[in-house]
Amino acid sequence: MLPYQRSSENGNGNGKIIKKYDSNLVFSLSQTRIPRLKQLKYIFRFFSNKEKLETKIVAGVCIISLLLFSFSFVWRHTEAAPTKGGSYTEATIGVPQYINPILASSNDIDVDLTKLVYSGLLKYNQRLELEPDMAENFQISSDQKIYTFKLKSSLKWHDGEKITAEDIAFTIETIQNPLYASPLEPSFRGVIVKQLDDLTVQFILNKPFAPFLHSLNIGIIPKHIWETIPAQNFKLAELNLKPIGSGMWKFDSLKKDKEGNLISYSLKPFSDFYGTKPYLKHFNFKFYSSPEAATQSLLDKNVDGLSFLSKEKKQILNKKDISIYNLHLPQYTAIFINQNKNEFLQDKNIRLALATSISKQKIVLDIFHGEADVIEGPLLPGLPGFDASFKPYNFDKNESIKILEEAGWKLITEQTYRQKNEKILEVTLTTVDTEENIKTSELIKNFWENIGIKVNLNIAPVSNIQKRIIKPRNYEMLLFGEILGSDPDLFPFWHSSQNKNPGLNLTDFSNKKADALLEQARQTIDINERTTKYKEFQEIISENIPAIFLFQPTYSYPLSKKLKGFELNRINITSDRLLGNEKWHTKTRRRWK
Repeated sequence: MLPYQRSSENGNGNGKIIKKYDSNLVFSLSQTRIPRLKQLKYIFRFFSNKEKLETKIVAGVCIISLLLFSFSFVWRHTEAAPTKGGSYTEATIGVPQYINPILASSNDIDVDLTKLVYSGLLKYNQRLELEPDMAENFQISSDQKIYTFKLKSSLKWHDGEKITAEDIAFTIETIQNPLYASPLEPSFRGVIVKQLDDLTVQFILNKPFAPFLHSLNIGIIPKHIWETIPAQNFKLAELNLKPIGSGMWKFDSLKKDKEGNLISYSLKPFSDFYGTKPYLKHFNFKFYSSPEAATQSLLDKNVDGLSFLSKEKKQILNKKDISIYNLHLPQYTAIFINQNKNEFLQDKNIRLALATSISKQKIVLDIFHGEADVIEGPLLPGLPGFDASFKPYNFDKNESIKILEEAGWKLITEQTYRQKNEKILEVTLTTVDTEENIKTSELIKNFWENIGIKVNLNIAPVSNIQKRIIKPRNYEMLLFGEILGSDPDLFPFWHSSQNKNPGLNLTDFSNKKADALLEQARQTIDINERTTKYKEFQEIISENIPAIFLFQPTYSYPLSKKLKGFELNRINITSDRLLGNEKWHTKTRRRWK
């Protein structure tokens, strides 16, 4: 019943009952109309408690459904996008000495930091293709001897000074000056550099050299700072630890312990950088004295990445919050044979028997857990001349034994090793004191002893391998890895002129036809011509067996899964793992697709 009230007699005194209705509650029966909004607030007065509860439940379900639908709609039509903020910290073994492109190449952490702080005329993109960096453009003369570069006009050093072609010329001339003892000097030997104007620089070669462009991704140093520092003080300058470059990242701070040892290093974005700026606000390094300490730091989440992870340690880092990237390097491991140190190795039959008795696949599976590729020669996948079907010989223990028997090396009853003319067939294998190298050399020793060859192992400390082993070529056979670098120029590794230090030819191999092919290949930028030359060269190598090629390892790079934007699968050198770091990020926001 609708509420009303009875009134007393009205002013007419006729005692008539007057019904007074609340206009907010009464609906006319003679005409139907939608309730006004303010009338709806009274609707629950007519509901029972059960009806009120049911209404609230239905309303709640509707609201939740609407929210879920809205969230789903937004989620389907937006995507996570990187945003600025956050930092990245990497653990590395050792400490920087020279964050200076002229001196850095002999120390990995120096190279890492130099690549971040300095920029060059050219750079590698994430596909490992050369492209302009500080250069706006460049031209190569028809005779392939003159390279002319035009600089971007907006280039600045980290101290705000303008970069000119004079800085480029100064850098190259410093590298060429023997007083500075730059490891890069051979790459610019005989090159004339000219400054044509403030933004134009020219390089003149005495003969064509196809890999020359790859030399021009080196960092450029500022003349206005370094020209006042004499050569004898060059390595002592504080600028080697607190550099001023022109790269995306600039020096921020460093920390030392009480003994003065460098323990961490921090970079920040360069606000006037001419290229794409990074999302991260800081790029940090922490330095450790051992791989074990660095690995533990990543496990303890004190850092976000590890500069290098051995295959053995990889099992330790099999964690759900860590991604391990296996990056392909233009690097291979081989047994380099020095025939001058062992008369037996001068016999091609013995070299062939040694080669055919090794199961490369077993090495890859047992030592590297399948994370390496078997190789058959000095050419690697992706390089001119590589042929996947090329296989000069197969693993065959019985064939190895047959070769030795026919060459007169007999295994007399109850003897362990083969003899000929009362001489025991004996060789020494030298390698570097690392876990993987030691295990590999021990496995190879087993292969060779299984066919009757006596094997001595010489494990050399890392600190001595260059000075006491490689430089004087003091080994019979050397299990060692070589990194080919960004350009497939095989000249430094196999030309007879490189047999002695500081050359990189680790065998005494010398062949006039091979030398000619290598010389011709490095003087042309025609990829088809280089491919033909390198294929012919590889055939000569397989025929002479100056080395036993084993495998191409991958580079394991562990990163925290909170870091996004890493996209590499192949690198030229280990510092290339940092390519594309402008895309790295730890923070995201939703944006419409």
